Amino acid sequence: MTPVQQVMTRFFRIFLLLIAVLAAGQLTSHAQDDAALKSEWQGRILDAKRRLSAAESRLAGLEQKKQDMISQTGASGSSLPSQETLDAINQVDQDRAAAAAEVSSLRNEINAVIPEEARKAGVPPGWLREVQ
Repeated sequence: MTPVQQVMTRFFRIFLLLIAVLAAGQLTSHAQDDAALKSEWQGRILDAKRRLSAAESRLAGLEQKKQDMISQTGASGSSLPSQETLDAINQVDQDRAAAAAEVSSLRNEINAVIPEEARKAGVPPGWLREVQ
């Protein structure tokens, strides 16, 4: 091999080594970005699921409260419930309707809105399915 070829070979090897080092740094940075993005999307799903769980508990509590109120008024005999009791039952019904709407909205967010936004952002669907 001529001296010029030796120099060119060394230069080429150094050049390839430099490209490999730069690419490894970019891959590490890219992997960190992916991990952060994955964590962000999974956090959105987890937050929505926590809020859904709280709303479902609130809805169940309101339904139980209404049943308790109705059973107490029925147990008092044949007299009609007082206006105050009817107003309280109506308020519980309104609260129950609001909680049911919140549950429906959160289910839609978990099952449709967030997955659609993720799809548009190019997020792999498996990231969202991993969330329990």
